[in-house]
Amino acid sequence: MSLGLQYIILFLALITFVITGNYAIHLYYKRNQKFILNELKNREYQIFNNVSLYQFSGIGFRINTADILILKNQIILFLYNTNFKGKIKQAQPTLLLFENPNDNFLNKGILLKIDNIEGTKNGISISVNNKQQILIKNYKLLIKSDNVDFEKIESIIKAKLYIN
Repeated sequence: MSLGLQYIILFLALITFVITGNYAIHLYYKRNQKFILNELKNREYQIFNNVSLYQFSGIGFRINTADILILKNQIILFLYNTNFKGKIKQAQPTLLLFENPNDNFLNKGILLKIDNIEGTKNGISISVNNKQQILIKNYKLLIKSDNVDFEKIESIIKAKLYIN
């Protein structure tokens, strides 16, 4: 077997490994999202699909697509990485935003405490605090989209949460 053929086989094996690993991670997070939806069957919530979410931290920022579920005292964000102009949605970890740690009943996601929610000219800004991580304690989430009425989302959030 020639050296060039060995490199091609190695390259194809690595690409196959990366694709298979990403798909397995997607399936894991998708299963967690289904688990959360099953837990919410008997609860009242509002859902907004395919909303742009900008995550700001001390290090940088990320842009994701998210499905937002608004419950009493809690906001759940199902995150997705979108590729090829939205044709491929890869599930990411679920963010569980809450105002009181005692009100949280789910354990399939990243727990974040809501510090502040405010309406901006670009959308809705949510400041959260992450006590689980050492390096990044404070996040700022900006929810924005062209096809969603932010005044409606903001009024629902203010009605269900006690944060100003």
